[in-house]
Amino acid sequence: DIVKNALFNINLDMIGEHPINVGEPCSIWLSPFSRPSILNDLTQYFTKLIANHPKGVAVNGTTMQMRYRINPYSGGSDHVVFVTHPISIPGLMIGHNDPFWHSSLDTIEKCDSTELKRIIAIALCTSYISSIQTGMTFITIWPIMEENFYQRLGNTKKILFSLYAKLNQKIPNLTISRDEKALLGIAIIKAFVNYEKDILDSVKLLDTLSSIIEELILEKYDELNKLKTNLLSQWTKLCKHALIDITIIKEPDTLRQKWVLNFLGRRNLKYYMPILMSEKYQKFKVPEPPDVWGGDVQELMNFIGLSLNLKEISATLTLEFQHIFYPSEVLKFANFLEEKGIMKKS
Repeated sequence: DIVKNALFNINLDMIGEHPINVGEPCSIWLSPFSRPSILNDLTQYFTKLIANHPKGVAVNGTTMQMRYRINPYSGGSDHVVFVTHPISIPGLMIGHNDPFWHSSLDTIEKCDSTELKRIIAIALCTSYISSIQTGMTFITIWPIMEENFYQRLGNTKKILFSLYAKLNQKIPNLTISRDEKALLGIAIIKAFVNYEKDILDSVKLLDTLSSIIEELILEKYDELNKLKTNLLSQWTKLCKHALIDITIIKEPDTLRQKWVLNFLGRRNLKYYMPILMSEKYQKFKVPEPPDVWGGDVQELMNFIGLSLNLKEISATLTLEFQHIFYPSEVLKFANFLEEKGIMKKS
């Protein structure tokens, strides 16, 4: 119960690597869309703030500018325990890709006190500001949330235009119909708006909101509803330009297909690792870079745990990993997971 009441989990896994002796930048693998919160917004804000701050340089540490990457959710470390059922809280990971890990070459000179200090500061600042939870704190945080909202909106439009470019385009080795692509565009818009509302709902769960923050949230709800209408109108016009009339497309029953998991909690490695090594997963997975270490398939199962249907799962995966997951391809992989006993149709 104590863990379930936690706001989130920040997993520090292999931090403090020397930028020259190891050569890999710091990577921040974001909290998943299945567990919406302001954790990603705060972490990215403090990363930008601390990365080049002069007080970030430590004694005997490098004075180099901090290099870092922001990546989508990764399933490759211990934060997965907190993200998956039954705990089900937001969780992200900060660390480095390290070619020397778990080997005799993983030695002390490959550590850097400056890199270590910066990453610890990012984690502590994010945790401290989140724990205060005062009205004035959220007035300060609100512009950070707004900045990230518009960044996600830009990413959503980018993926929609990428999908539009494929409406009349044959995709190598895939047989995706124009109707499926058009319907996916609608689902992406709805998934984006729902995710943004879920972030606002996560803020509303806090007990110390001021009246002005409550007003801002209500205004944001209204803004999102209007935005949804505008985006759907724009997508309809784009489809018409491609000679597709969305209004007469009959949605197939398969898009509403749901599943239930056969087991909960962290995925048993006995069953999980063979899935990640399978040819089916290699075709399904997010293209590298970055390597999300099975974060995509874990998110698929998290969404199943939330009772999302095929269309909603495909759209939300597309938004989260900025890679188009066509429903028919997700269905093929879901069928494979069924064969492996991971889940069953509901």
